[in-house]
Amino acid sequence: MSRAPNNVSRPEDDSSLLVWVTLLDEERPLILGEWAVHFYGTHVRAGKVSDQLFNLHESHKHGFFRASGTADELALRCADWFERLLSRPLVRAEWPTTAGAVATRWEFADTGEALLNSFDVPADGTPPARRVPVRP
Repeated sequence: MSRAPNNVSRPEDDSSLLVWVTLLDEERPLILGEWAVHFYGTHVRAGKVSDQLFNLHESHKHGFFRASGTADELALRCADWFERLLSRPLVRAEWPTTAGAVATRWEFADTGEALLNSFDVPADGTPPARRVPVRP
């Protein structure tokens, strides 16, 4: 089961209103990723968080987008974006290793986009021994 705690604050430089969610695998407990929206009045920047300062990966691959409009329009667009993100299914792919450990990759099940790896996940395309739903 995974939860998605959320928060609202201001960055250290007070440049924007910051809203973010954190995807967790509570079974392990691990942070799988964070996504944020920076509101700047009449425009927003949103995407996957790249560091502890809540800078964003500016890549469409990570859901990054910019938008302009009224506060109401931007709030609706960002709420829809968060809802789509939080409705995506998550899985934990597992590969047993010869040392007895389990190499693990958490990913979005709908695209295979990797969120987090533990140990050395096979790079040769070997399918995982198990795929465990983290969030339906």
